[in-house]
Amino acid sequence: MEQKTLCKEGIVQKIKDDYVDVLITVSSACSACHAKSFCIPSEKRDVVLPTKNREKAVFSEGEKVSVEMEQKLGGKALRIGYFYPFVILMILLIGIYKLTDKEVLAAFLAFVGVALYYFFLYLSNRKKKMERQFQFYVKKLDASQFLE
Repeated sequence: MEQKTLCKEGIVQKIKDDYVDVLITVSSACSACHAKSFCIPSEKRDVVLPTKNREKAVFSEGEKVSVEMEQKLGGKALRIGYFYPFVILMILLIGIYKLTDKEVLAAFLAFVGVALYYFFLYLSNRKKKMERQFQFYVKKLDASQFLE
């Protein structure tokens, strides 16, 4: 059974050993919305991703490629980055408010708790554990994938 992957098209910027730096354009959901001009401006930015060349393919700078990541890792990243901090925030906010009956104190300590979560996440990544786990891979595009 083949693992599902998330793909994004990009352009090769730099090649170094087994890694290829790929420029991809990241856009918010608003940038694709037909009513974006009526609310906030759309957010688009370019990001250079260091991707692993596991197929040992030969790339050239400026070439269009596909950047892939296992789909299950995308869900894991969302849980680590958004879901767990939200749960910590809500538990601390409600728990401290029920114990002290002071809204400002509960809000402050809840935010401190989330800040500590991100700080410990940062400390745990000092050995680059997460970078090895959340690996992006570069792959050549087939000629049939070009729709320009």
